[in-house]
Amino acid sequence: MIPSSASRWSSSTRGLCSWLPRCTLAGVREAAEKGYDRLSWTTGDQQAERYDLSHHIGRVQYDPDANELTAYDPHGHQVIEEKVDPDIDELGRYIGKEPAQKLADQIDNYKPRPSDNSLWEMYAQDYPINEIRSEEDQDGEPRYGVFNEGYGREPEETFDSENAAENYINDRVRFAVEDHQHDGSELPEISGLDLKVSGEWAHALYDRAIPNFINKYLKKWGGKVGTTYISVGEGEKGGLHFHLIALNGELYDPFRTRQQAEDALKSVAQPGSATRWQIRDHSPDDEAVHSIGITPAMKKSLMKEGQPISRNVTPPAFDCTETAREALAGEREAA
Repeated sequence: MIPSSASRWSSSTRGLCSWLPRCTLAGVREAAEKGYDRLSWTTGDQQAERYDLSHHIGRVQYDPDANELTAYDPHGHQVIEEKVDPDIDELGRYIGKEPAQKLADQIDNYKPRPSDNSLWEMYAQDYPINEIRSEEDQDGEPRYGVFNEGYGREPEETFDSENAAENYINDRVRFAVEDHQHDGSELPEISGLDLKVSGEWAHALYDRAIPNFINKYLKKWGGKVGTTYISVGEGEKGGLHFHLIALNGELYDPFRTRQQAEDALKSVAQPGSATRWQIRDHSPDDEAVHSIGITPAMKKSLMKEGQPISRNVTPPAFDCTETAREALAGEREAA
């Protein structure tokens, strides 16, 4: 029931309120034409789960100095590297509004690490060089002391030449620059729960807008939106949900159906040991979805009289403006 391009309905509340009745009635009409007994659609939670960024992205990092957004999949492979302004709307185009807000908060608090040149000047100031006349060498030349606050009034080291003292300082400063720890210099990054979105947009559309419209439409037949369950159990979705566990507790082999696992157990277990093997069922639970019944009265009416939308008559009165605003605001987060 969802149009192939989100742009067909995400531009305005007017667009969504126009699209929603048309697509909904088209779905009802198709169900009647093909003799289906029910028409169902997913819940807001299921749609939010579908668009959850954390299923596809492991972490997102932003470099404020280069204005560069980088994203990695859950296995650590880089999947995005783009120049993006540190603006919530721009970041939201790539990762959704809520994760973008969390990343933007970190960007605001980011303190770039000082340049190596700045650090060098800062640390070099800690090592003044002074002549030490009291320690002249045999030729009467002064020695040079490298001083540091940690050593009080005594030099940290003394040297025969100023050049040797400078080389010593260079080595000390180079080590200090390389070892510099700067609070706030970590690049802004979000991962895990920070990548999840609330899904309010999905609830507004799938749990409120669509059911509200359909309830108004079905009123003349005494119908109402209810709940049904779609099986995602044995053999569904191609999952190998039935695990055959050997005597040592290790997985021997997974199977699509319990019968396949039981057949394998008969072929591999030694006499008397079969009871110590296990078949563990990891199949998912059935999913609850929104649903309406397509009654014989509905089918007869739809096939004989048609629907308002197909007869160029205004569809049932439906004020979806407020719900549309909620859905559109969240839809842009998920885009």
